[in-house]
Amino acid sequence: MKTKILKFSIIVAILGVALWSCNKEDIAPSENPTSNNSTLFLNLENYNNEFLSTHNNPSRGFWSSLGYFAQVASADLIGAGTTIWATSEIIAATGITTGPIGAGIATGVAGVIGAGGASYAASGNPPSDNGGNYNENQGLHLQLPISFSIENDMGGIHNSYLKSVIYGNTSQNDWISSNFPTERSNIQNILSNSEVSTIITTIENKSLDYKNNGYDYETLISDYETLNYLSSNVAQVLQSFMSVYSQSENFDDIKNTVDFYTLEILNSSLTTLEKKSLFGSFSVALKSPMFWNS
Repeated sequence: MKTKILKFSIIVAILGVALWSCNKEDIAPSENPTSNNSTLFLNLENYNNEFLSTHNNPSRGFWSSLGYFAQVASADLIGAGTTIWATSEIIAATGITTGPIGAGIATGVAGVIGAGGASYAASGNPPSDNGGNYNENQGLHLQLPISFSIENDMGGIHNSYLKSVIYGNTSQNDWISSNFPTERSNIQNILSNSEVSTIITTIENKSLDYKNNGYDYETLISDYETLNYLSSNVAQVLQSFMSVYSQSENFDDIKNTVDFYTLEILNSSLTTLEKKSLFGSFSVALKSPMFWNS
C-alpha cells in the first residue's frame, strides 16, 4: 500500500511538470514574504478575526463535528500544496516537458502529489464503506481562470485515486492509462528520480508524525517550511487558512472560506507556483472531507 501511494505521488508530480512550460520567476519564491503581499495577509487576518468571532467554539468546530475525517483531510490538503512546491523545480530539471500546453494543467495535476501519501499515513484505514458513497463530481469546485484549470478538479482527482486504487480494486497502471494515457513513459522516467522519491517519502513520514502527535497542523506546516518544501508565503497562508478551516462547522463554512481565500490569492502578487500550490490545497480542502465522511 505504501509503495502504491509513493508511486502515485510521483506520477502526479511528473504529469504536472511535464505539461508545464514555465520560466524561473514562476518557480522562485519571493525574496521577502511580506514585501508585496501586506494587503493580502491583512485581508486574510481580518477575515479570520470575523469568522472566529462566531465560530471559535471547540465543541462546535470542524474537528468535533467530523472529527477524525477532518484531521485526515487536513493532512491531504497540506500535503497537496507542499508537494507542488517541493518537487516542481526538480521535475522540471529532468527535462521531461512537452511544450507550452498550459500552466494550469502543469502544477495543477502536480498538486495532488502528496495528498495520496498523506491520506494513508494520517489514516491507515478506509472510510467505513471504502468511499462507496463518494461521487467525485459532486459538491464543490474552485472557480478559477482557465490558466488554473486542473486546480478546479484536483480534489476530485485525489479522491478518485483513493477510491479506485488505494481502497479499490483498480490497478495503478489501469488507473494511469485511463486518466493520463499519453504520459506513461514520462511517468516511468521520473519514478527513478531519487530526489523526488525522497520528498514524497518525507511527506508521508511527516503525515504519520502528524497523526501520532495529535494532528498538530501548525507543526506540520512549520516542519515543511523548515525543510524548504514550502515557501514562506505559502506556509503563512496555509497556517492562516487552517486556523479557520479547523473551526468550520459545515461545508458552507468551508466553501465560504475557500472562496474568500481563492479570490485573495488570485489577486495577490504571489508567484504562479505559490498560487498553484495554494489552489491545489484549497481544492483538496473542498473534496477530501467528502471522501472521508462518505
